[in-house]
Amino acid sequence: PAATLVLPWRDESNNTRVAAAELVDHVRRLTGATLPTAVDSALPQAALPNTTKIWLGNVSHTQRHLQGLVAPLPPEGYTTIAHGGDLFVFGDDLCNQTYPNDPFGPCRMGTVFAAAALLRDQLGVRWLWPGESGVHTPPRVPTLSVPSDLNVTSAPKLLNRATGNPWKPTGWCKEYYEQHAWLTGYTDEICEAHNADLRQWSLRMGYGAHDMPKAGEGAGTQLWQQGSLDNMTGWKQKHPEYFALLPTGQRGPVVDHTTHGPEHCPG
Repeated sequence: PAATLVLPWRDESNNTRVAAAELVDHVRRLTGATLPTAVDSALPQAALPNTTKIWLGNVSHTQRHLQGLVAPLPPEGYTTIAHGGDLFVFGDDLCNQTYPNDPFGPCRMGTVFAAAALLRDQLGVRWLWPGESGVHTPPRVPTLSVPSDLNVTSAPKLLNRATGNPWKPTGWCKEYYEQHAWLTGYTDEICEAHNADLRQWSLRMGYGAHDMPKAGEGAGTQLWQQGSLDNMTGWKQKHPEYFALLPTGQRGPVVDHTTHGPEHCPG
């Protein structure tokens, strides 16, 4: 292969490893070739002079090679840029133990989103649904390329992005089997495999919920009234837009549960 995937010498999360596995797997699907990998610190100064290097992950490591050409990323944002004959694929992978609510862990997944966007937008890969049968790739070609002036930066538009709950070992799968007597053949292994596929597909779709307060039914009142929840304070001062606009014209939690019904809906 005429390209080598270069990983940062130090990665405090599993983001780069997940992104690398995605790129290696799909390059194999697209070309039949195995994309070799190397570690940044193990490369001599003039290593691989005739090989395109795909620098993956770790923003500080990547910006060192880009010489400050990249602006700071928004939360969970990512960039893919072709520069100097190489390709840089990285994102916001900040790890913050203050926000443990995301089921993927305390680290943002910007580099994984960057790898998925590269595969989707530049190489034509599609993931129609979870699992192997949902992976669609264009016909195999001997060579892959991206525009020499490629420079894409993006970020999720919503803080909380999810479908269902695939992060419990058996998740809703087991409950679905239990609620529908006509379904037979349930095993924990079947549901665990299904949810593993769903977790992978969720990352490919850019799902996540980082930097979100832990919330559920009635959590608006809790966030408003409590001084601390999951080590977060001052939500009504920091983000009043998280709360409902009340008839008084002020923001706050909706606590009057008697005002539900069609008579309270205009028109």
